[in-house]
Amino acid sequence: MRSDEGSRSLVGKRVVVTRPAAQSGSLERALARAGAVAIRLPVIRVAPPRDPRALHRAAGCAAAYDWIAFTSANSVDAFMRARQELMDRRRRKEEIGRAHV
Repeated sequence: MRSDEGSRSLVGKRVVVTRPAAQSGSLERALARAGAVAIRLPVIRVAPPRDPRALHRAAGCAAAYDWIAFTSANSVDAFMRARQELMDRRRRKEEIGRAHV
């Protein structure tokens, strides 16, 4: 952005926001502050996997890796939820011990 354009460099521009509707608000507000008209057109749907076993396996052995690369904040959220679920299950199992339920 050129210095003489100021903070409203998008005045009169229309910008299509393709993020999921539930996640587009902050971007739409930022665009509006810059003078743009945000057009909400969600083309992405974030949903859990149909079969979460692979995600749970990966979350269960994360310590075996030096690096884990994520492609989005949504994938980080899903992975961390899976890790937390596994930790909760292990904790409950330890609390129950050998008791039969």
